Amino acid sequence: MSKVICAHYKKECPENLTEKLKAICKKIEPDNISANEPKAINGSNYTTVIMNPVKTVTIYEESVLLGNVLERKDEKPWYLLNSAQPEGAYAIFRNNVDFAELVTDAVASRTIWYYFDKEKFLAATSQRAIILFLESFEFDDGCIPWILSTGSLGPEHSWDKRISRVPPASTIILNKKEWTIKSEKKEILFKPRQRSTSKHQKSLRSIIANTFENIQIDLDNWVLPLSGGYDSRGILYFMLKDKTARTKKP
Repeated sequence: MSKVICAHYKKECPENLTEKLKAICKKIEPDNISANEPKAINGSNYTTVIMNPVKTVTIYEESVLLGNVLERKDEKPWYLLNSAQPEGAYAIFRNNVDFAELVTDAVASRTIWYYFDKEKFLAATSQRAIILFLESFEFDDGCIPWILSTGSLGPEHSWDKRISRVPPASTIILNKKEWTIKSEKKEILFKPRQRSTSKHQKSLRSIIANTFENIQIDLDNWVLPLSGGYDSRGILYFMLKDKTARTKKP
């Protein structure tokens, strides 16, 4: 899987910034694959580097999308700053001369971490990448109860107490001129509907089928690992059903 790490500076970037970020990407590469060479995007007082860039990573000018968005014609493009979070499963890094934005989907399916101080703003889909950049580690003991009880870091903690997590359905905005950050969160409303179980099932199947229709995956270029669980078998069923429907279309 590809990862992203970016570094913004209030003033001029260090001369070796790109090389440092690429070296970090090399350190966090999995040891069971031959990763592609890191790709750098350089801008005014910032650099973004993608670890193992592949075709599924979308780049538009200075913005990067990991994952997939389901864009409708009436919605603004995913890369447009100061726009709403699109539907999908993703981590988005938006950027222009004046602002940088980190955007998560409704469940933060691809977690983004960030660090901010008086001179730099770091963001990455890897905590380790940020820690390697800072060249120091400050353990967050608030994660201990979560590790002992659930085996996870919990909903907010990181391994390093200086690193923050972008919440689900949220946008972290860096104002480069004022050198401030703020968080905006989209409210997700759950409205119960009184209807029969069969109608709920029909509605759920329709929503899932519509999702696969919009993903537009070329099945000839992908392999789906099957664990045997309901989720992987369900994904296979809907992918094959969608492929059959496309084949039958005139």
